[in-house]
Amino acid sequence: MLLFSAKILIVFAIIIVIIMRFTGKKETRSGPVSVEITKGQGVKEIAQKLHDVGVLPSKTALYWLSLTQRKPLQAGLYRFEVGQSVEDIYTTLASGSVYEEKVTIPEGWRTEQIAQMFYKKGLVDYEAFMSVADGKEGTLFPDTYHVAKNTTAQTVIDMMVQNFTKRTQELHPTPDQLILASMVEREAKNDEDRPIIASVFNNRLKVGMKLESDVTVEYGLDSDKLALQTKENINDFVFWTPLKAGESKTAKSTYNTYKIAGLPPTPISNPGIKSIQAVMTPDKSDYYFFLADKDGKAHFAKTKAQHDDNIRKYLN
Repeated sequence: MLLFSAKILIVFAIIIVIIMRFTGKKETRSGPVSVEITKGQGVKEIAQKLHDVGVLPSKTALYWLSLTQRKPLQAGLYRFEVGQSVEDIYTTLASGSVYEEKVTIPEGWRTEQIAQMFYKKGLVDYEAFMSVADGKEGTLFPDTYHVAKNTTAQTVIDMMVQNFTKRTQELHPTPDQLILASMVEREAKNDEDRPIIASVFNNRLKVGMKLESDVTVEYGLDSDKLALQTKENINDFVFWTPLKAGESKTAKSTYNTYKIAGLPPTPISNPGIKSIQAVMTPDKSDYYFFLADKDGKAHFAKTKAQHDDNIRKYLN
């Protein structure tokens, strides 16, 4: 049986050599070609994709090579040269030596979270990212980016800020509106709640009520803790820890909107377009209070008494 298997492998190897030598395709393009391999794609599908873009002369050669090597091909964004050998292509795909990595930044992350993600992925140094990102909280637009290995922090941040500028070019949010949008992003669990939450904050500001937003306190507390972290242990830092009982009243921070009047000094997160739009065109309401229940649904109230009823009803 082992002898028979060995013979089959030898036949496979001979077939691969023949295919790679005699089934070459005349190249009609030159230079590097970027190809994205997505998770779940099989060898035949990958071979077809590489063949379609002119990188792989023989689909069959890659398939037979995968049968003999028995190494799974990895997802990612790769860059190949037209005319590159099938062996090199296979080795690159099997080793996962991506040219660029797809990175998705969720809405509502603060700058340090973004820096932590890039650092964990080995793409950008944490301290370098934070140095370049200083003062840009709120404008690092949450989206999916393709980031090349060994890129600079400046390149990544410029890409994110330019995306923010492009996506908000017709809105022109003011600095204060961006701060509010960053708060709405952290408070809202559902899109339909965003404009109403924005109206609550606006209503409170108009009458001089403190905003009393838990997420601003969380931001301030995390900022204090982050100041004590080193690059070596930043990977283990957990962001947005829920407040303990009474912490909103005792936390000493310029971001504690239970104590300070008006807006916090800067955005507390990087909001998505829906939260920015919600602040630009908020609902008109008579609400001055809101809370989110255990399922994330927001409940609004016009008076403190109604709000207290909602607390008893949805949180106790």
